[in-house]
Amino acid sequence: MLSSTALPVLLRLPPTPMGPASPDLPQCRPPAMVPRFGVPVAARSFKLALTVAHSLLASDRRERFAEDPRPRAVEHVPYTTDDGWRCSLYRCPPLPGATGEPVLLAHALGMNRLSLDYGTGDGLVGLLHAWGFDVWLWEHRADASAFAPRRARAFDADDIATQDLPAALDCVRARTSYPRVGWVGHGLGGQLLYLHLAQEPGSPIFAAACLGAAVRFPTPSSTARTAAAVASLLPARLGLPARQVMRLLSPGTSADPFLGHGLCAGGIEGPRLRGLMNHGIEDLSGGLVRQVARWLSEGSLCDAGGRIDCLEAIRGLPLALLAVAADDDSVCPPEAAFAAVEALGQADTHTLRVREPCGHLDLIHGEVCTRVTGPAVAAWLDAHRRRAW
Repeated sequence: MLSSTALPVLLRLPPTPMGPASPDLPQCRPPAMVPRFGVPVAARSFKLALTVAHSLLASDRRERFAEDPRPRAVEHVPYTTDDGWRCSLYRCPPLPGATGEPVLLAHALGMNRLSLDYGTGDGLVGLLHAWGFDVWLWEHRADASAFAPRRARAFDADDIATQDLPAALDCVRARTSYPRVGWVGHGLGGQLLYLHLAQEPGSPIFAAACLGAAVRFPTPSSTARTAAAVASLLPARLGLPARQVMRLLSPGTSADPFLGHGLCAGGIEGPRLRGLMNHGIEDLSGGLVRQVARWLSEGSLCDAGGRIDCLEAIRGLPLALLAVAADDDSVCPPEAAFAAVEALGQADTHTLRVREPCGHLDLIHGEVCTRVTGPAVAAWLDAHRRRAW
């Protein structure tokens, strides 16, 4: 047994070799620490401060911070575009015994599929699924799930409308054996359909519902014109970190009117709203932002070159269209969305104007979606589902 005085001496002794030296063996060194490139310390500190402030301000309510997503559409179906992009579709298969007409849902600018499918029965996916539809969530090259080909060039809304959208429709038709597909577009999701139809009027869409999708833009204020001018100079390959910005802002967000810009009128619960800000937001590509800036400056929905006015291109097109807009939605006022119905000029079109407090996000989430917009969209597609054949 070693004494306490002998132990330090042994600890200072050099190690004894256990055998002959092996010069051929590689020298083993401890692995170097790999630096972690995450959120900057200042951003983490700011988010922590907002979280603490939220917990103090909302101490009387004791509501949880954020609701986690529980998407219904869990079947992943990849598709490939003609120019080599690999993108994703997410499917919620129809109920047993349902006719299962396919309906494709397209999200808004700066959002992803979770903005339409957060996992509760009051959302659009749950309502359409209950009505017996085969529900598909569309993600395109502007989503983080997409894989670009080698030497991919910068893209804009035209590329999504002419490359990704037809490829997604072909994939859905091949998997379901239905020759036509229904369409539900929120914001940019509806605008992409108009861009697509302006160049492919014979697209296999049996009916469409576009929520908050503007085709005409009012004369912008001086501040908006300045912002549009700056956005038009943004490099097409440069992205805007909208996801990180919204995550940083989420701790200080409540169920009160969100940011005061017509995005939310208070009809979405705080945990759901903060969950959407953390999980339903996507970074913005420079090409998309530049094209939106062109729409604002031109006053109309057009292609990237300004040669095609989509409203004039779809005029008289036999499309069964439901256009939904809210008075409180500053992103898309009713007159900006209903111009598409006026251009089609046929009996098989309809407008739904939401006059109660309703922002851009309330169209697809919360109380207004449960009572008004969601059932209206489901009933519209149900009235035209036989056209899928």
